[in-house]
Amino acid sequence: MLTTKEWKALSKEERSKYTKYETTKGVVECVSYAKVWGETAKDKSEYLTDLHTKYYNEIGKKYGLERGIQYHELTEEEKRERRHKSKVLLEAERQAKQAIAEAEKLKAEIEAETSVVAQQKEEAQKDLKTAQSGFLAKIFSLASIRKKRQLSSRNRMSLVSRKPLAVSSKLLD
Repeated sequence: MLTTKEWKALSKEERSKYTKYETTKGVVECVSYAKVWGETAKDKSEYLTDLHTKYYNEIGKKYGLERGIQYHELTEEEKRERRHKSKVLLEAERQAKQAIAEAEKLKAEIEAETSVVAQQKEEAQKDLKTAQSGFLAKIFSLASIRKKRQLSSRNRMSLVSRKPLAVSSKLLD
């Protein structure tokens, strides 16, 4: 709204865009912007869209600004985000987003720890297999050594038992 003083300061062309209402006693005199913006909501919307486009063309491009997306071109989700929300609802959404972010962070940490534990398990299994094969090799080598000892002791025993026979046969001769 313009005051009468401001309206009178305008040129005749600009004055024609405004409707002047004279008020009666107790009512303040005011000016309507209906002829500037439009009589209907659609006219107002078109006027503001054109205004934003002109602003972008004259100023926004020069400074590298973007035009912005018109409301009717937004997706339903984007429209929902632009609707007025109470402080309680905004705080609840903020806390929910924060909780989700923390949960995702914890999930990533758990997955990282799980992969580390899996790698350690694989290394431990490899070490165990290596130790088992080494242990089995030692057992088999000990067993073969024992067999050799037993064979050598049997051979000695047989030699010892054969020597007296050989000696006695010589004695008999």
